[in-house]
Amino acid sequence: MTDLLHRALAHTDAMLNLLTDSFRQVLLAVEPDGADLAAVIPDPEKGAPASRHPRSAEVLAVWFQLLNLAEEHASTTARRARIEQAASPWRDSWAALLRTVGDDDEAVLQRVSIEPVLTAHPTEAKPPQLRALHRELSRYLHHINPAEKPSPRVQAELQEILERLWRCGQTASSKPSVADELEDICQFLEQVFPDAVTELDQRFVAAWRAGGGDASLIDDPKRWPSWKFGTWVGGDRDGHGGVTAAVTHRALRRLRLGALHLQRQSLAHLSNTLVLNASSNHASDELRAELRRQSVLQGLEIDTAGTDQPWHDLCRLLVRRIDAEIQALEAGGDGTLRSHDLRQPLAVCSASLRAIRANAVEQRHLRPALRRLEVFGLHLARLDVRQNSTFHDQAIDEIIRTQGGDIAWMQLDPEQRFAFLDAALRNPASTRSETTGAAATTVFDCYQVLARHRRHHGDRGLGSLIVSMTRHPSDLLAVHYLALQAGFADYRNGRWLAPMPVVPLLETRGDLEAGTGILGRYRDWLAEAAGTEPQQVMVGYSDSNKDAGYFAGQWAVHRAQSQLVRELGGDSLHVFHGRGGTVSRGAGPIHRFLEALPPGAAATGIRVTEQGEVLAQKYANLPTAVDHLEQLQTGAFNVARHALTTPADPSSKHALFAAIAEGSETAYRELLSHPGFERYWAQATPVDLLEHASIGSRPVRRTGRRSLADLRAIPWVFGWGQSRHYLTGWYGFGTAVMNLNETDRAALQQLAASSEAFLHYSVRNIQLSLASSDLDIAKCYAQLVDDVSARDAVFQLIADEFARTDQALHLIAGGDWRAQRPRAERTIALRATALTALHHQQIELLAAWRQGSNEVLPQLLQTVAAIGSGSRAMG
Repeated sequence: MTDLLHRALAHTDAMLNLLTDSFRQVLLAVEPDGADLAAVIPDPEKGAPASRHPRSAEVLAVWFQLLNLAEEHASTTARRARIEQAASPWRDSWAALLRTVGDDDEAVLQRVSIEPVLTAHPTEAKPPQLRALHRELSRYLHHINPAEKPSPRVQAELQEILERLWRCGQTASSKPSVADELEDICQFLEQVFPDAVTELDQRFVAAWRAGGGDASLIDDPKRWPSWKFGTWVGGDRDGHGGVTAAVTHRALRRLRLGALHLQRQSLAHLSNTLVLNASSNHASDELRAELRRQSVLQGLEIDTAGTDQPWHDLCRLLVRRIDAEIQALEAGGDGTLRSHDLRQPLAVCSASLRAIRANAVEQRHLRPALRRLEVFGLHLARLDVRQNSTFHDQAIDEIIRTQGGDIAWMQLDPEQRFAFLDAALRNPASTRSETTGAAATTVFDCYQVLARHRRHHGDRGLGSLIVSMTRHPSDLLAVHYLALQAGFADYRNGRWLAPMPVVPLLETRGDLEAGTGILGRYRDWLAEAAGTEPQQVMVGYSDSNKDAGYFAGQWAVHRAQSQLVRELGGDSLHVFHGRGGTVSRGAGPIHRFLEALPPGAAATGIRVTEQGEVLAQKYANLPTAVDHLEQLQTGAFNVARHALTTPADPSSKHALFAAIAEGSETAYRELLSHPGFERYWAQATPVDLLEHASIGSRPVRRTGRRSLADLRAIPWVFGWGQSRHYLTGWYGFGTAVMNLNETDRAALQQLAASSEAFLHYSVRNIQLSLASSDLDIAKCYAQLVDDVSARDAVFQLIADEFARTDQALHLIAGGDWRAQRPRAERTIALRATALTALHHQQIELLAAWRQGSNEVLPQLLQTVAAIGSGSRAMG
């Protein structure tokens, strides 16, 4: 164990002891049976078993949250300590990457573009007030040194926060609305990310200069790594009837208001800071002319020639313009302000400061304001709109029928649909529609909201039109057709004029394999209208996993990206990664994830989803947010750096990986096709609880049919995680590797010696999933299955594969793989006692509830929330 790891674990222990003792004191002080409740909390040092109590789940949910915060705080503290030690910074930090700035690094910078896309937490059990308290406590912990005894004041403040945390309640009383979810997203966009980007910029500039880079090359912030933010909340209508056109309109308005308030705060700070006196500091003619122009625009009479503080006055006038825009929006209007209305005067102000050699003032105050305007604009985050291809088909079918057409759209094959849409789009005048059915009206209403926003505010707040379950190029032409019908887009003079890019989402294994053909034909259809912008394609890690199992799903996504790069070229492709919050859904350390991408797959930048549950883990406070954004940014830089020198497809092991994926998928599908499997899944996991829990605004199933195919990937992962099977993160890999061990030892040795990033990343995630599984607990859940033969047969398949996977990991690691991951083992061990108690409680309550005891449901849902906190991921 390294010294740094030892110190990090010691820091975790000290912080956890402090928080645990404080929480015990709160329970003793505020609860009549406080001593009994306090006895539920495990002893972090002795590992004493938690006592049973009717409110055990509530107590343990809070304790797990405190443990999570202690670990996050220790990780951030260790990272910062190592960065400050210039001799050994983290390898995913700017200090490490730019130790020596290379000749090509300026060109690399132009390729670094990052866009985290924030989504709601589909299995969020915690109420918004509780999540806000987590953020407050997380921020407070960064003012505490756990190695020192806290003062009475600090102890009192800490206990007060913990008391509110305890009294807040651990589960939501009702499902959150989309507005609730958006408000949670906006907390990060308004209160965390702006300052995090500013601090990260400072780290980058400092590292560039320390590494000997030419300072003039980064004098202009436009040359720095590019940041954008996006969101799906308010635009993701795939199987979510609650996301109406009105909801999308309110989401766009809320994001705009948030951005306006953010820029107002920034400019108000500038106004208070730039109190330079013109009598001793020359104000340029351009500055005074801009001041005059702004005063005329606002109908004011200002003596711009005689004013003593023109910099201050100019910023104050810009604040007034923002105030007027806010008032217009709050009164129900649309407003007229654009980002360039603020950017131009700020650029004049910046140039004026540099002209009088006030460089330090300009760099510390003006430059961050310009950067904030560039990143967040007056839109805060770009809103994507996602809809399922089947819904689009229903809309087109309605249009054809209401127009009196004799085409049975739903009966056409994909090629026939493509031909129809191609002809209709080439002769748009004949296809305009006035009357429609319910599905088409839903699509049209959404597009008209987007069109209105674009007319008043421009394109910057609009993201992409994403088509879930894209199976054929006709699914993409369908969006063009519907946008044309709605008056949102046009086709003139052989050029397609679309205000938002149409983006296929390739999710299942079959769709990923067909991706090159889908995208290639679509690009051919767009022809010259495609312009110079790279074509965006979204790859989904969730449904590919549900469809084929972990390794086969990962390989399908990896191979699809490789093929797309090879056929279309990395510079004409922009891959959007749909990652979730668990290993099964593409999660893992972001820098390792990026390293594992095929060469060229990130040549035009990184766009990646950040799901609600990881937002709370990564971005609850400024220090952790900066660290995680740095990992994302430096990972993107590293990938871009390698893209300049690495061949497009260098691996000689792809055939080997493909064989393992095939063997893994075969084993996985055999499990799913077992006659007793669906009964086992439905009864040995608590997936049925999701339909009764106040968790997330989105339905569990896409169309409501009670089938495995209709079930979303998130509840699929949720059920296996809550019951400690976790098989979505490892099942099938053991069979594939052990078969290789029997048939081709040389290939197995090649696998064990491989340093390829894809394999390294995948194996580490399989290790984590297997280590998190507990077959003893899973077997207890299996006792809930009423068909004994189905139960025993399916569980035996799972247990046998678990043993094979464990053995396979030993062979690849060349020894005890668990011993090679001491931090992960420590993390799991800290939670083991409390989780075991919770699982047994959940099993008892689940059995009673399924037999008709509805009064236990609230207590049962408490166990869901507590186990989610303990495992740090719900789905």
